[in-house]
Amino acid sequence: MFSHVAVCLKTGADTIEKRLPTQLATFLAPIENLLIVSNHAGYITSDGKQYEVIDVVSGLYERVRKTLRLAPPVTTATATKAVFYRKKASERTAGWRDDAHKNLPAFQMLAEQFPDAQWYFMIDDDSYVDFSNLAAFLETQDPNTPLYLGRSNIFKGCDGVKKFRDGPDFAQGGGGILLSRAAMKIVYGGLNACILST
Repeated sequence: MFSHVAVCLKTGADTIEKRLPTQLATFLAPIENLLIVSNHAGYITSDGKQYEVIDVVSGLYERVRKTLRLAPPVTTATATKAVFYRKKASERTAGWRDDAHKNLPAFQMLAEQFPDAQWYFMIDDDSYVDFSNLAAFLETQDPNTPLYLGRSNIFKGCDGVKKFRDGPDFAQGGGGILLSRAAMKIVYGGLNACILST
């Protein structure tokens, strides 16, 4: 079912056992092109079927720098900033803190694992999707038209914007993020550079 849609389920090590078995046994069961990403690698079993969970966070920046053939950073400013952020957000779980670092590499991996997909769809582990509604919507859309759909947020980020809320709209979480094949082709080439700037 939905062989033309590649679905990425984004989770965290602290929520995977609570949330994924139900999702995998219900609305995700018929999905052929499924990728599960987290901040921790492993496997999860649901209804006797084993699914691989891929860690897209650990070593992310080192992998991207190597891919781009960049020298290691001279300063540790980025790492210091990340540690500072984590200390401020100590009440939040590791999975939540790492969430911002999952989206781009997850979309990159989704495109690489399912290059023939017409649509790329990412959801969080606390989402429910009525895929019959999604299918009906997709029937009215052209995957060769660049489409980037989801709940709109404004951010600062890899486009050089330094002040929060001065950046472009950015789809995030909630009901999911949907990219057409044409949109994925546009963003794919810039993903590594964008990952480094987050």
